[in-house]
Amino acid sequence: MYFAGIVVQSVKYMKKDLSTNQDFIMSFQLGITPIQDMHGTFDNSVNVSEEELAQLLHTHLTKKMLLPVLEYGEPQSIEISNRKHNLLVHLR
Repeated sequence: MYFAGIVVQSVKYMKKDLSTNQDFIMSFQLGITPIQDMHGTFDNSVNVSEEELAQLLHTHLTKKMLLPVLEYGEPQSIEISNRKHNLLVHLR
C-alpha cells in the first residue's frame, strides 16, 4: 500500500518573542518517507494551540506546497482558513 499524502505528526512551539509571532517546528511524514522537521512562523494573536495548528496544517498542506521548501530551500507562505481562524503560515 502506498500513501502519497502528508501526515503532520506534531507541532512544537519555540520560545515566543515579545510580538505575537510564534515560531514552531513541524514534524511530518511525506508518503512513506522518514519523519522530517520543518521550521515555520505565524502571527498567533488568536492563540492557536499546538494541537490546533497541527490539525490545520494536516488538513490544508499538500505535497506541492512543501516541495519548494524541501527541494530548493525556498520559503513558502501558505494561507490557512477555516471557520475559526485565518492564518498566514511561513514555512522554511
